[in-house]
Amino acid sequence: MFCRQLGVLVACCWVMTGHVAVTAQSPIADSYRVKWVDRRVAQIRPKPADKGFEAVGWVSTLRQAFDLGREHQRPVFVFTYSGHIDQGRC
Repeated sequence: MFCRQLGVLVACCWVMTGHVAVTAQSPIADSYRVKWVDRRVAQIRPKPADKGFEAVGWVSTLRQAFDLGREHQRPVFVFTYSGHIDQGRC
């Protein structure tokens, strides 16, 4: 047990000192990181045209579905998963 704890302690110290050495050698300005992350988020985030799925009134119970359908005077579509969806049989 002691050897395992010592090994974990040594590994943690090694990782921490290695990380400090790498960071000290190549500092990057925070403004660069913020701009890079903002650009990546803008590229990855779904566009409004791709978010039509979220416009569906998803509910978890039939009672909620029928109440929502009555309130908006819309039909209720019930989907149940019992089968193999990858074969087209739901």
